Amino acid sequence: VFNQGYFSKFTKTLDAMGLGFRMSIKETGNASSVVSFSWDEIKSTQSGNELRKEFGTKLPVGTTERKVRITLDFLYTKAYSESSAVTAFTGISNVLNIVPFSYSLRQNGFVLSGFNVRILRNGLGKVDIVPLQVNFGHIYTTYEPSQTRQANFTVIARQVLRPAMGQEFTIPLAITFGKGALTQDTGQTLNLVSLDGPNKGQPNGLRLSIKDDKGKEITFDKQEVLGDITITGAVTGNVSKVYTAVITPTPGGSVKTGTFSAAIPVTVTYN
Repeated sequence: VFNQGYFSKFTKTLDAMGLGFRMSIKETGNASSVVSFSWDEIKSTQSGNELRKEFGTKLPVGTTERKVRITLDFLYTKAYSESSAVTAFTGISNVLNIVPFSYSLRQNGFVLSGFNVRILRNGLGKVDIVPLQVNFGHIYTTYEPSQTRQANFTVIARQVLRPAMGQEFTIPLAITFGKGALTQDTGQTLNLVSLDGPNKGQPNGLRLSIKDDKGKEITFDKQEVLGDITITGAVTGNVSKVYTAVITPTPGGSVKTGTFSAAIPVTVTYN
C-alpha cells in the first residue's frame, strides 16, 4: 500500500522534472509472485487514490515470516527545459506498507531516507590542464635511480553554465589518470618507451609516476579525489589541484638514448 499523501507530492515534483519511476515487488523464493506498478498507476495518487495490489502466496493462520525484494527503476520521460538543478526529497516513515488485509493498520512500514535528484546539463563544466604538455628536457644515460626529473601541472575543473534560477549546489569531483598506451611497472609507475633509434618501441629504462599536492603517488586507472565544486548563479564554480609528474630511472635497468613521450588520459567525473 502506497502512502498516498507522500506519493501525491513526490510524483508531481518528479513529473515536473521530466522524470518518473516504476516499481516491482517480488516475494523471495516465489518466481511467479511479482506485482508491478507503472508510472501512470503511481501518478494516480495525485487524485487521492490509495494505490495497492495483492501479491504473494496466501498467508497461513498465525505468525509467519516472508521476504520480498522491491525494485525501483527511475525513468526519463520528457526533456527537462530548465538549467541544471538539484531537488531535495525528504525522508518519511511508512512510505510503503505490506499488510495482510486491506483494512490493516498502516504501521511499521518501509522507511525512505532523504535523497537528492541532480539534473546536470551537458556542458555545465569544463576541465583544463595547464600546461597541456610537460617537457622534462634532456635526461642522460648516466642517471642513477635516485635522480629524478619533475614538472608540475594543474588540473582545473570550472563551471561554464548557470544553474536554474535560485539554485546553488556542490558536486564532489573525482579524477582518474589512465595508462594510455603505456604498460605498468607498478600500480603507481608506467614504463616509458623509446620513439626512435635502435630501441624504438622498447622500454627506455625510465618510468613515470604522478604525485598529488600532498606528495602521494596516484594509482593509474583508479579514481582519486579532485575536490568539491560549488555551482553558483554567478558562474564562479572552480576547483583545481596541482600534480607533479616524476621521471626516474628504472631500478636495475639502464637508460637508453632516444626521444620519448607519453600521452596520459585524464578523466574528471562527478559523484
